[in-house]
Amino acid sequence: NADLVVDSISMYSISPDTHSLSFDGVDDYVIIDNPSNMTIGTMITLEAWIKWSPTTPLHYQSIISKRNDGNSYVLAISNSGKLVYYSGGQYESEIELNANEWSHVAIVVESNVNINLFINGVNVNTFTGGTIHSNNAPLTFGVNYYAFNNLGLTGNACEWFYGNISQIRISDNKRYESDFSPNTTFPTDENTIGYWNFNEGS
Repeated sequence: NADLVVDSISMYSISPDTHSLSFDGVDDYVIIDNPSNMTIGTMITLEAWIKWSPTTPLHYQSIISKRNDGNSYVLAISNSGKLVYYSGGQYESEIELNANEWSHVAIVVESNVNINLFINGVNVNTFTGGTIHSNNAPLTFGVNYYAFNNLGLTGNACEWFYGNISQIRISDNKRYESDFSPNTTFPTDENTIGYWNFNEGS
């Protein structure tokens, strides 16, 4: 579970039995202090259910970020509304996410083999190669914590997320290799190394 939620992140109902965290795009984020099981080997799947909103001007929005100087793995939305994986290089989807709609987003990486990006279960780009840069930085949701905390940057440079996140799952395997139908609730198993279901509140 998260150790700290900064500022006043709100809970919103998606359906009678599902809720989400609402991020204001200004100073809301969740920080988890470097979980011991987040040292990744050769495979990782980062995924989330999100509803993002564009900002004016448009800027990057971090969903999942574990980043320090030179090492990182990040799931984000680019300033053009595309899904992004960043770890030693930047890898973008070919299409944009629909704004203000619930979407399942996933990045599946096998280090030095390939990177697959999925939106709502559809493969929207594949790259050969790629890496996973494990590090001892805090795991954060909704912000580029390194830019905010270590570099002292402010505003859009911190990549504040604007919208809602209902679930996040991190796995140490390749969960998806082809198109699939996303589960509305993520199951957990022996490959789940982190799962957050923001299902409290009303």
